[in-house]
Amino acid sequence: MDAARVRFEGGAVEGLVTLGDWLAEWLRREQARPSIKPGTKEDYEKKAKALEGADVMGKAFSKVTAEDCREWWRELCDAVAPITANARLRVMKAVIALAMAETGRADDPTRGLSRKPVRRLVRKMPAADTVRQVAETIRAQGKRHSGECAAMVEFAAYSGMRPAEVAAVRGEDLDGEWLVVRGGEDGTKNHEERLVPINRALRGVIEREGFGDRAGKLFSIKSPTRALRAACVRLGIDSVTPYTLRHFFATSCMEAGVDVATVADWMGHKDGGVLLLKTYTHVRRAHSLREAGRLNFE
Repeated sequence: MDAARVRFEGGAVEGLVTLGDWLAEWLRREQARPSIKPGTKEDYEKKAKALEGADVMGKAFSKVTAEDCREWWRELCDAVAPITANARLRVMKAVIALAMAETGRADDPTRGLSRKPVRRLVRKMPAADTVRQVAETIRAQGKRHSGECAAMVEFAAYSGMRPAEVAAVRGEDLDGEWLVVRGGEDGTKNHEERLVPINRALRGVIEREGFGDRAGKLFSIKSPTRALRAACVRLGIDSVTPYTLRHFFATSCMEAGVDVATVADWMGHKDGGVLLLKTYTHVRRAHSLREAGRLNFE
C-alpha cells in the first residue's frame, strides 16, 4: 500500500502525468489486444478523439477532482445526445480505472457520475409486404448491382444477420438446413460462429439466386444502403436501413411466437434475450396479451 501511495503522490508513471496521457495509454492498450476487431479499434479511436479536447484531460491525474469530473459530465450532457454521452462516460471510467490501478490512487473521481437516461422509442417496423416491395423496386432498376442489392436486402431481412455478416457470407456457409454465420475475416461481433436455421423465405432467396451452388462470397458489395434509401424515396415510405432489416427479422420471429431466447441465439446475442425484451417492448406486450388469452382457470 505504501508503494502504491508513493506512485500516486509522485504523479507520474513512466511519463504518464495528465489524464490525457492516461487516455492515450488506455487506447494503446485496448488496440494492442489480439482479440479486438478493426471496427472496434476505429470506434475506440473516435471516442478517445472526442474526449481529448476536454479541459479535464489537460490536468494531472493526481489533481483531478470529483468536481472536475462532474463539470465535464454536465457540459457533455448539455452538448450531446444521451447515448453518445453514456458511451464517452464508459471510456472515461475505463481510463480512470486504469490510472487508479497503475498509480495506486484509492478515490475514484468519477464515482458519483451516473448514466444519462435514454428515452426508448417504439420501433416502427416495416411490414413483410413493404420489405418485398423494397426489394422488388430495387431489382426493377436494372442497374449493374440492382439484382445483387435486392437479394442482399432479402437475405438480411430473412436471416437477421448484421450488415457486415451479410456482406461476408459465403456459399460454404450454407450447410444443408443451416446457415453458418462466421462474419468473414474479422469474425462476428462476439467472435463466435452461430447457426441459423434456413427458413422458408430465406430458402426461396437462396434457390432463386443459385447461392447453394456457389463458392466464395455471395455478395460483391458491402452494403445496399444507397439502394435502400432510393427505394424508400420512390415508394414514399419511412427510411429502411440494413439494420432495420435485422430488427424486422427479430420482430417477425417474436410476433410468430418464437421464444425470445431462441431469437437471441439466432441473432448472436449472448444475453439470452434481455436486449430484445428491452428493445422490442411493443412486441413483448402483444405477445403477452396473446399468451394471456390461452389462460383458463376453470
